Amino acid sequence: MLDEYDASQIVVLKGLDPVKKRPGMYVGDTDDGTGLFVMLMEIVSNSIDQFLAGKASLVSITLFDNGDVEVVDDGEGIPIYEFHGKSVLEIIMTTLHAGATWDNHRPHTHVGTLIGIGLAPVNALCDYVDVDSFKDGTQWRMRFENGYASDLIDKGTTEKTGTRILFHPSAKYFSSLVFDKQAISSRFEELSFLCRGLTLQLKSSQEDIEKFYSPNGIVGYLEKIMSFENRAYRDKVPPPVLHFDTIEKNTKVELALCWSGGPGHQRSFANHLCTNDGGVHVDAVTLGLTKAVSIQTSATLDVEAWSKRLTKGLYLIVHVNVGDPQFSSPTKDRLINGEVFNAVIEVTFQQAKGYFKKNGELLHLLQSQD
Repeated sequence: MLDEYDASQIVVLKGLDPVKKRPGMYVGDTDDGTGLFVMLMEIVSNSIDQFLAGKASLVSITLFDNGDVEVVDDGEGIPIYEFHGKSVLEIIMTTLHAGATWDNHRPHTHVGTLIGIGLAPVNALCDYVDVDSFKDGTQWRMRFENGYASDLIDKGTTEKTGTRILFHPSAKYFSSLVFDKQAISSRFEELSFLCRGLTLQLKSSQEDIEKFYSPNGIVGYLEKIMSFENRAYRDKVPPPVLHFDTIEKNTKVELALCWSGGPGHQRSFANHLCTNDGGVHVDAVTLGLTKAVSIQTSATLDVEAWSKRLTKGLYLIVHVNVGDPQFSSPTKDRLINGEVFNAVIEVTFQQAKGYFKKNGELLHLLQSQD
């Protein structure tokens, strides 16, 4: 016979207890390193936000032999003023769903995480976290142990600005505390292309510093992919690249594309998160290009045939930033915002008209493709 079920059996988890009870719901797999990576990139995403706001130019990660990980940026620092009886620093580190990116004040970057968990779940799953905020001429420090805050300490005056977070994941929640350095390196390289002008550094006790910086942004990314996938490209004059970075209907759109003799490659991003299955931003590029072709050719336009021609040998990177990105599933592999679709079609059409007019030989070559 089943036990009687009544109100006395209801359990209400408070504070950070839900994270500690079910860590996998917040960070993913706690055995294969995925969860560790998500935690790290959640901290990094806050630093990337500082760059996007024009406040930071450097993000650095250091992996220590004892399992500590340090993330440092030169942004404006975490606020420490009192809010609801606690410092803002303590609130964002100990309260679920607390932060400055819920009001759509600017497109938020989802870096290395599927759900945008914030800093509180990271804190919950660590033995300790030390946070230094260099702000308004003062260095402030707060230590957290097992998710609980100690006193905020004034460490004195400083000329520095930025944030330093040192954390140590807990073996109570993770079967391995070893971070995948290659995964971090790959993500940093990707971010350097998506964040033109940002310097990212990865350090460890055993190896030299890896630095990632791309003065050409996604154009450099496009050229790297083409060179890697199409060896013949390395010895040829680079094909003409269409590149633009603009805002259309509250959607920031950056695109780089060209055609070459290689197999072609399409890579898409929404708010710095890779959309592996594409989405409306990728579909809109093809339609925008097709519209532009219709202006340059006098022949009756076969949309389906031209769509195939335009995607053959096409190397494309498209990155959109939108205030409230919508996806077809929790894995965020496909973007579905209708307003993004319309914005990308329009801006691609306007930019591609001049591109095809200037590169008439390319248009004839595309027209001859089956």
